[in-house]
Amino acid sequence: MIFANNEANELKMEPFLQQLTMLFDEINLVYILEVLYTTKKIKAIDRGKLVIWDIDTNEQTEKVILATCFNRMMRLLGDNVVTVNTNNIINIWNKDGKLLQTLPNSNSTIAHLIEFNKGKILCTVDAQNVIKFWNVLDGTVLTTFKVPEIDLILNINNQLCIGVLNNGLDFYDPKSGRCLNHLDFYKILNIKVIGNKLCMNNTTIDIIIYDPANNRHNILSGHLTSKIKLYNASNKLCSIDTTNVCKIWDLDTCQCLKTCTLQTDQMIGSFSEVACDSDIICYSDYYNIRIYNHDTNIYKLLRREHWGYYNSIVSLSIHNDNLYVIATSKDNFIYQIYNIHTGLLV
Repeated sequence: MIFANNEANELKMEPFLQQLTMLFDEINLVYILEVLYTTKKIKAIDRGKLVIWDIDTNEQTEKVILATCFNRMMRLLGDNVVTVNTNNIINIWNKDGKLLQTLPNSNSTIAHLIEFNKGKILCTVDAQNVIKFWNVLDGTVLTTFKVPEIDLILNINNQLCIGVLNNGLDFYDPKSGRCLNHLDFYKILNIKVIGNKLCMNNTTIDIIIYDPANNRHNILSGHLTSKIKLYNASNKLCSIDTTNVCKIWDLDTCQCLKTCTLQTDQMIGSFSEVACDSDIICYSDYYNIRIYNHDTNIYKLLRREHWGYYNSIVSLSIHNDNLYVIATSKDNFIYQIYNIHTGLLV
């Protein structure tokens, strides 16, 4: 089935066909942790409960109480969950709801939780930029240090990367806290790890591709605005700016393979969620989801009135030629699966 690049050939389907409705206590307090494609389960946090949904049966298979106090931060930590409650107490729970560790935090306000070594090491960063690496098994502190500024912080290949706009990037070892490397890339706004390369954009209109194996970098130019979002398109780089100009880059040759302007009914730069595959870009604005094949230049339009009105798209992800959509309505979550080539419900 071929769909031409125009609005007249939009997809037709029955409302609410083959959808999963997930009911929660209060929709605004739900945090989707991950979608487990192989076992067809969805992990989510509903207030202080870890909820696991079975996609086929539309039933909760587990609903584990994690805390009696409201948790303001929650993250997956390997097979466990780490929470920070309103009293800044850091707790680590297993999947059965058993409290494994309470980390001795001195009432400092936690700003970041970062996982290392598949959940064996936890990094906490407080509001004063004090960084601690914890041994999750016994709750001991591996190392503590403080940095003057943090504009960007994330785990890159099991190293803590801290970016400061006017001072470049520093990489720290999570076990010793020792600074392993410094890169003189300034004003970095965003980093995406694709393969073994770091893809970064800064306050200029350039994209920087850094290969740590040979300590070399390349500059990709072509966007006309500095506000660029980066996405992994099956080991290619997809970059989208606020004018909806999209570029696909080969990271080995640093050549631009495709340039297009993505269709939307809304103002430019209004995409809430984006998912990419080798030749597919799926993106949502406030009303619709579009599936765009940038090899054939063909769009498939999924209008929201065909499958119910949703307040917002929570997640778009692609796995094995399927587009997984999680969206919110007034009082529940809606989950649907589409084939990315036909645009039809699976």
